[in-house]
Amino acid sequence: MLVKRAVTLFVGLLTCYLFPPPAFSVETAPRITDREIIERLTRLEEGQKTVVQRIDDTNRRIDELNKALSQRIDELRQDIGQRLEELRQTLLWGLGVTFAGMFALIGFVIWDRRSTLAPTVRQMEGLREREEKLEAALREYARQAPDLAESLRKMGLL
Repeated sequence: MLVKRAVTLFVGLLTCYLFPPPAFSVETAPRITDREIIERLTRLEEGQKTVVQRIDDTNRRIDELNKALSQRIDELRQDIGQRLEELRQTLLWGLGVTFAGMFALIGFVIWDRRSTLAPTVRQMEGLREREEKLEAALREYARQAPDLAESLRKMGLL
């Protein structure tokens, strides 16, 4: 029994030595004094102040950039509005010139038609006068020739 106890004890110690529990693997930290803790906290606060200052500077810079961007957008809007107005004026002028050209062309066509028809109208008036003269001559001759008078009556000229 003693041997059995000794072997169990030996195996237990050997197991603890070969497979130590996690509690034995933790190293102890060196002692930090209160003064070192205060110094480190002070450095952390200073670093935090620096970070806060940089964030504030960045926010200010972003505000400045937003103002500049807003001004630039307003300038672009005015420029685009001005260009649109110029384009509108150009289109109105173009339409005006086009319509003026169309009316001038229509006026020329009407004038040209009248000037082209004038000789024809004169010729027609001449033919009417001649027709009237011929009818008058035929009537006068029909008074002397009864056969002609009868022919003219059949045709509806007397």
